[in-house]
Amino acid sequence: MFNCLLANCTFPAQLKEAIIFGIHKPGKPRNKPTSYLSLLNTLSKLYEKVVKPRLQDFALEKRLIPDEQFGFSPLVRS
Repeated sequence: MFNCLLANCTFPAQLKEAIIFGIHKPGKPRNKPTSYLSLLNTLSKLYEKVVKPRLQDFALEKRLIPDEQFGFSPLVRS
């Protein structure tokens, strides 16, 4: 299924939906939905695990990310 989604450059709308919990994240404005915890569909999280390494490899190979941008990146640059 994931290979089919990747080959067709699609992502179903049903997998984009999340359940938002009423638990506020510290230090975030209370009037924004992104300030609360959300739970994504399990298939969405699995798809993310499949796509992320592919995108990282591609970006590194094509040198799309500047060397100065290294936050949250487990990649070691040469």
